[in-house]
Amino acid sequence: TDDINSYWGGLWQENRNGLDITDPMTIFKFKYFLKPIIDELPVGAKVCEVGSGNCQWLLLVKAYRPDLKLFGIDLSDVAQTIGLELGIKMTQCDVRNIPIRDDFFDFVYSWGVIEYMLEYEHAFKEHYRISKKFIALDVPYKYSIPTMRNIFRLKKQKISEYDIMIRHGLVFSKAAFLSLVKKITCKNDIFKIVNNYMLLLDRFRFIDAKMPDFVRKKFGHNIGVIIKKG
Repeated sequence: TDDINSYWGGLWQENRNGLDITDPMTIFKFKYFLKPIIDELPVGAKVCEVGSGNCQWLLLVKAYRPDLKLFGIDLSDVAQTIGLELGIKMTQCDVRNIPIRDDFFDFVYSWGVIEYMLEYEHAFKEHYRISKKFIALDVPYKYSIPTMRNIFRLKKQKISEYDIMIRHGLVFSKAAFLSLVKKITCKNDIFKIVNNYMLLLDRFRFIDAKMPDFVRKKFGHNIGVIIKKG
């Protein structure tokens, strides 16, 4: 936890900028992972981002639905400071052991969180436990072009597996991710798995931005799930 706090706290301290809402990847993620759920929430519903970081996604949620009650969970001291400055109710804790009662939030989501720990299954269970109705999260997709390129680069640099996990996260095939989702969910739940984020390397971002949604849904850099509890 000290390593996570140190690395990610430094990152959030350097990057307090909000999202670029004109970025096709931001638009895609909001369109398919947030908006459909937020549109179903009643007035005053409680929304929590696990691993809230610089709270940029929570601010986007607030801009779309200012009536919602926003919460953030993060281990980082810097993330706590940022969230509180923005008027977001924050909980500082390890996401593998969240001190919040079952079914407290209406919607719980996270991007790029559970893959940074070996106990990712338990962290996923905590997301599920504290949500009354909706959960959304994603992890790196093992066979996306950016992920395969990154793995190749890191192996050449001979970085330890532990440091790779802390800085870049574990990666998942579609079969492995589906198996994980099935372990966590109950038989009456409804879930949908969708890829998201970039398709190509950074230097081809101008091409990536023009890719149709159906391609990004299948081959995007991250693989995510949207869950509705039955």
